[in-house]
Amino acid sequence: MTSAGEALAGEARAAKVAGGERVLDVRSLAGALPPAEAALLGYARGILYWHRHQRYCGTCGSPTRTGHGGHLRTCQNEACARLHFPRVEPAVIMLVESRGTPRKCLLARHKGSAAGSYSTLAGFVGVSESLEDAVRREVAEETGVPVGTVTYQASQGWPFPSGLMIGFRATALAETVHADGEEVIEARWFTRAELADHAAATGRLGREDSIDRYLLRSWLEEAR
Repeated sequence: MTSAGEALAGEARAAKVAGGERVLDVRSLAGALPPAEAALLGYARGILYWHRHQRYCGTCGSPTRTGHGGHLRTCQNEACARLHFPRVEPAVIMLVESRGTPRKCLLARHKGSAAGSYSTLAGFVGVSESLEDAVRREVAEETGVPVGTVTYQASQGWPFPSGLMIGFRATALAETVHADGEEVIEARWFTRAELADHAAATGRLGREDSIDRYLLRSWLEEAR
């Protein structure tokens, strides 16, 4: 097991070799970089992660070797010779909207988040599950709210480490909330005015590096 001191020493060596001042996670920089540069660094991070975790074949356990400019790893066991390509893990992220007037959106405080820190709901897509059904399942599991109509909004590459975030707007069929207490500690409805006030008070509306900011801003701007 690597100690904290060894990890810091390794980061210092990496910074020196790269001619940099210090080591930072790409995720902490993404929101402050131009989109093209952030996308390039995210791509590099995702590819490096894949190489570190695909050094051995998942079928037979033999070592793999890289090829095609780093976009392929091949099992070195001739009897297997399986080809391994970079993969992404799809996840849904959704802004859940009420049907009544005034319209409200459902936001949650997730486990480990600070008090008063709310965000949209999200979760990974299951095997043989449609994106729309994944939205309905995740919302129901985490908040107990049933969802009807699900509409695609936008997507975002999420190389932390290998995700693809697919954004949706979902319409709730009921407003009673029961947070699961495991992933979601608290969930509540916000009117547009309440969300705007909350954003002004906290100085943030979603993460700078996440599509949830786009989903929230788009919803707020519809009232203008």
